[in-house]
Amino acid sequence: MASLAQPLPMSVEEFLRWEPEDGLRYELESGVPKLAGEPLVRDGRTVAMAGGTTWHAKVSGNLLVALTTRLRGRGCITIGSDAVLQTREDTARLPDIGVYCDPRDLDFRDDEYRALRFPLAVFEVLSPSTRASDLSRKLAEYKEIVSVRSIVYVDPVPRTFETWERLGEREWHNESFLPGATLRLTGPPLEISSQEIFARD
Repeated sequence: MASLAQPLPMSVEEFLRWEPEDGLRYELESGVPKLAGEPLVRDGRTVAMAGGTTWHAKVSGNLLVALTTRLRGRGCITIGSDAVLQTREDTARLPDIGVYCDPRDLDFRDDEYRALRFPLAVFEVLSPSTRASDLSRKLAEYKEIVSVRSIVYVDPVPRTFETWERLGEREWHNESFLPGATLRLTGPPLEISSQEIFARD
């Protein structure tokens, strides 16, 4: 992940309409508490996202197709990293894939700039440049979204994946899967084989 690129704080609404001149993709990050228990400091600064490898893009595409196929007709949409997910008041992420089933996210106009707010599941394909943020700051943000039932991290190099599935308001079940395993989720209920996730053709 590259350095901060926009010096002034932005709101999520401003971020949605901002068109960076450098052609890079950005996320919007809010501040962090200075002391435990203090509220978040409004920050809203843009952070450039590093480019991914071809293999990263292929795995993301495989997942997107598999999820779209399995969820078709079930009242959900599956969207890739072009969609903005608002995780906090002044934070907007671009997860590799989000599954959205809440009517408040599904009721959108074709010409509307808006952030999605109520994902059922979030998928991130790890890369060396984003791994630390994906597994720490973003994980914490995704867990705070009450609609989220599953968070999935896919590591394309060793061909492994890790899941976090909600058990209660603050309880989560974390499981790591070895190469060759089948991805099984309860929210949404589905299965995807490793062969399908990591297919090269």
